[in-house]
Amino acid sequence: MFILSGCDVYSLQNLSDKKQEENNQGLVTNGNNAHEENMNYAEEALIKYFSLLNEEKFNEAAQYYGGDYETLRGFNPSVDPDDHSELFLKACRYSGLNCLKVKNIVNKKEISPTEFEFSIQFLGRNGDVFESGPCCGEVENEENFPMRTDFTFRVKKIGDKFVVMSLPVYTP
Repeated sequence: MFILSGCDVYSLQNLSDKKQEENNQGLVTNGNNAHEENMNYAEEALIKYFSLLNEEKFNEAAQYYGGDYETLRGFNPSVDPDDHSELFLKACRYSGLNCLKVKNIVNKKEISPTEFEFSIQFLGRNGDVFESGPCCGEVENEENFPMRTDFTFRVKKIGDKFVVMSLPVYTP
């Protein structure tokens, strides 16, 4: 798994190995270690979710999704409502969900010990930062509908699992 940050590429495995090495050397303080560890797990789950969607590994991606499926069912009423993999496939390919890889994590914060919020940017299909612009007859301007590059997502810890609570960005 890789994170693209500007021009640098970071392997999540390398980041995890570095974190373990710091922990073994006593560089990580025990006071905030659980909070930092949960934030790291939440971040990894978010990145994995979008990477799997982008790679069209929908069955695996569904394991990282903890939100409601009603929107996906509404997009594709002919699909079995319990076939989460097929619902994601149809939504990403045909219904306007932008199943893109994470390019940058702009901001992250702990909402509670079990909920985390991330502001992220996506890697667009053209290699640039993904932008979402005006929709459905709206005119682009700063007041009504400015171009957006940062999108907010929440990750929750449910039991011992971290899941993303939001669907990918939708554009009609």
